[in-house]
Amino acid sequence: MSMSSKADVTQIKLTEAVEAVESETKLDIKNPIWRIVIISLALGLVIFHLYTTIFGIFPALIQRSIHVGFALALCFALAPAKRSSSRSHVPWYDVIFILLSICTTIYILLVYDQILENPLLWVSSIDQLFSVILLLLIIEAGRRTVGWTFPIMVLFSILYAYFGPYFPGIWGHQGFSLSVILQSLYHSSNGIWGMMVGISATILSIFAIFGATLIAIGAGESFFKISQMLTGGSRGGSAKVSIASSALFGMISGSAVSNVVTTGNFTIPTMKKTGFSSPFAGAVEAVASTGGQLVPPVLGAAAFIMAQILGIEYSTIAIATIIPAFLYYFGAFIGVDLEARKLGLKSDKSSSWKDGFSIRSLALFVVPIGIFSYFLFTGYTPSLGGVWAIVAGLIVYMIFRPKTISGKSQKTTRKISVGISIASAKTVFQIAALLACAQIVVSLISMTGVGVKLSTFIIDFAQQNLFLGLVLTALVCIVLGMGLPTTAAYVIAASVLGPALIQLGLEPLVAHLFIFYFAIMSTITPPVCAAVFLAAGLADANWWKTAVNAMKLAVSAFVVPFAFVYSNSLLWMGPIADRIIATITAIGGVFFLTVASIGFLWKHIPIWIRLPLALAGILMVVPNLLYSIIGLIFGILLLFTHRVILKKKNSTQDEASFNAI
Repeated sequence: MSMSSKADVTQIKLTEAVEAVESETKLDIKNPIWRIVIISLALGLVIFHLYTTIFGIFPALIQRSIHVGFALALCFALAPAKRSSSRSHVPWYDVIFILLSICTTIYILLVYDQILENPLLWVSSIDQLFSVILLLLIIEAGRRTVGWTFPIMVLFSILYAYFGPYFPGIWGHQGFSLSVILQSLYHSSNGIWGMMVGISATILSIFAIFGATLIAIGAGESFFKISQMLTGGSRGGSAKVSIASSALFGMISGSAVSNVVTTGNFTIPTMKKTGFSSPFAGAVEAVASTGGQLVPPVLGAAAFIMAQILGIEYSTIAIATIIPAFLYYFGAFIGVDLEARKLGLKSDKSSSWKDGFSIRSLALFVVPIGIFSYFLFTGYTPSLGGVWAIVAGLIVYMIFRPKTISGKSQKTTRKISVGISIASAKTVFQIAALLACAQIVVSLISMTGVGVKLSTFIIDFAQQNLFLGLVLTALVCIVLGMGLPTTAAYVIAASVLGPALIQLGLEPLVAHLFIFYFAIMSTITPPVCAAVFLAAGLADANWWKTAVNAMKLAVSAFVVPFAFVYSNSLLWMGPIADRIIATITAIGGVFFLTVASIGFLWKHIPIWIRLPLALAGILMVVPNLLYSIIGLIFGILLLFTHRVILKKKNSTQDEASFNAI
């Protein structure tokens, strides 16, 4: 294939990737009246959140009820009842759901003053009816966005609260009438309108609009171009482009599953065509997409929730995740490079860093992210930083507006506004439905006291042994993540496991980051691993082989959280010398772990060297200088032994060949 032909193929693939990303800004509804209605709702959602961020949010119940009203109406307008189907029209039953969503949330505004006077008194029988309707609407919205797992948890929580006296032993409680349960959920800021929904109604909505803006102005193109510029010409470049682009896109998608679907349609076929096996290509995409939620400064939604739960600056969390995120992707890059070396793949000499370079590509990505980071690390709220990042992105787009990637006519201001609104609506209603369900579960956990009982059970089971408590916590997070998105798994696990880890002696931030990491890793950990399932489907590969390859690539992510628990240096805390030493030794440890996991360096490494090499890697990751030195010496001796054996084997083979001649 000629150089120009290769460039043409790359251009086509890049165009397909950009179109896949920008599909989030498109509306499939065909009916013109419904298109106007949905676009108006989406625009109203965006305007409402931008206005309240700039000029001040309304009182909690008002802000959150308006937010939930918009989110539920858009959910029933855009999300089909059957999750696997597409939507080209709005059926009659969803019209009813939309009207009920608006009525049940607007009603809160009408009785707001009465609720403030006496939140424990039903205002009228309409309150009871509307509380039931709203609860059912939230459950249905949760089913449409995240499947049956969360709605079942909500229903079980309600049943547990009602039938408390009938549960045995320590799990029993006094029980609450259905009237009290519904009243506490509908009228109280600790119920449906609690902190989780509050975060969705403020910070996360702006975060969603920010991400939608980046997609609508063409920053998705920049992600792929920058990734191509940085890694496209190296050995295994197609897989490294996948890692880089998915990491960048993951910062704004906040979801491993949506990241796999969006970028995997482009990256997985490309990896397969360049020589990687189907299971490995799927694993690369799953690992890269999952880690996007770890990448600062724009972490996933769970990080914003963590900041609110702990009452700390979001920038503190962003700083703490820098080194672990680097180690995660460093391990993935090393794993890809070793696999490419094993397969005999060469560097793509036809690719140059200039292929991905343009001022426009860099500006569309760097300027908005840079503005957001500036506001974040100078003491402003993430919401305000998000607003100014949105403004900066639009200004950059206007400056570079004449240039497009595919030769299509430039987008008008109207198209940009509609695209931002639709993409924002799709993200916001998913987050709102998810967190409304989570809020109900968390509220009932607090109401029934089961959270305290579970924490006590974990502490007693661990018998004050921190390591055993950490292992149990990691397993629970992985189990929760089997049927829940990362944000939901984190919220539930943090409400139950967080207090237990803190009682075992951990600082709150460290405990929550540990939970956060294993909630994320559940998406690639069998037996139920959503990111792997989707990536394996796109790769036409066996899901189990894909999962095994994914865990090999992300092996360091199962070790690093334990390491930063025992020494906070990897979270960039403590003396600067300790931080630097811990980072350097951890890099070496991740290298050893990945080599042992992939089983290849110069040649195939036998299992009797791989196992002790993995132990050497673990010793180096642990932020203890003595252990790190032992691990380094041990690892070098193992690799030296492997090298000597290879040379001796090659020498013997050469001698045998000479004698045969």
